[in-house]
Amino acid sequence: MNKNWLLLSLAAFLIFIQPALSAESQTDLPLRHEIDVLLAELHVDSARQLLQTTAVQGLSDPVVLRTYAFLESYIYGEHEFALQLLERALTANPDSWDHILLVAEVHLAVGTHDEAVAFLEPALSKVNSGSNDDTIGAIYRVLGAHYEIMGMPRMAIAALEESVRLNPYNSESNQRLHRLYVEDRRYQDAYRIWRQENFIVAAGAAFLPRLQFQNAAYQNAVSPEDTPAVRATLYRDLGLFEEAALEYERALQTNHDSVMVHELEALRRFLAFRDKMVHYLDEYYRDRILHGRFAEA
Repeated sequence: MNKNWLLLSLAAFLIFIQPALSAESQTDLPLRHEIDVLLAELHVDSARQLLQTTAVQGLSDPVVLRTYAFLESYIYGEHEFALQLLERALTANPDSWDHILLVAEVHLAVGTHDEAVAFLEPALSKVNSGSNDDTIGAIYRVLGAHYEIMGMPRMAIAALEESVRLNPYNSESNQRLHRLYVEDRRYQDAYRIWRQENFIVAAGAAFLPRLQFQNAAYQNAVSPEDTPAVRATLYRDLGLFEEAALEYERALQTNHDSVMVHELEALRRFLAFRDKMVHYLDEYYRDRILHGRFAEA
């Protein structure tokens, strides 16, 4: 995963599980309720034990199967088993976009990108005007991540553009798309995405004076005459550190300036530290849920 997702994902899942109860076939409402209560108290081990016991007896409720898969993948790291559970959930309800989204995310965690694309492309061909735009936008976001890791940036851009079309304010899609446009030197497109992410209308109006100033600076930095050094400084000041590092690398190809070398080294150190912290926080919160403050008595 590319961010600390554990508690946020669990909280989001708890928020959205209740609407799902009425959205799918009401197969086993008492079991759904019991699982929901256990998860609301963060009694994940008890929820897992109940699901394991029920699975032995025969588990067919698609919502419960998805809940079980979520726990196995996100909390316990049993991704392959989670995919097996999701296959059963999709057999029971093949049109559930929530199931499809979780399949895409588990494949991303496992690194099985070819399988994910082979599964997602035909699934997304069934999208119609009555579909859930937010969920489908999230699926396109994950599909874009798969394409990028596979070394297919243009396909990633197309998927992410569809994601932000369906949900213009999906921060993860916007941020990934912005970086890909900078990598492809499509600076006007990158600026468009940054402006959208920050709620800046075409005329340049923004909620905060600081954003108005930043918007003017960004507009001035994407003209053909501007240099990578100018864009590097802009992206650094905007907190877009991956883009800044990329532009410093481009600038240093023609001008080996010691100040830029120092700036690039500082950015690389920060990005390496950030990635380590993401990993450590993932492990920390997982441990807290299972063995620490949130562990069951």
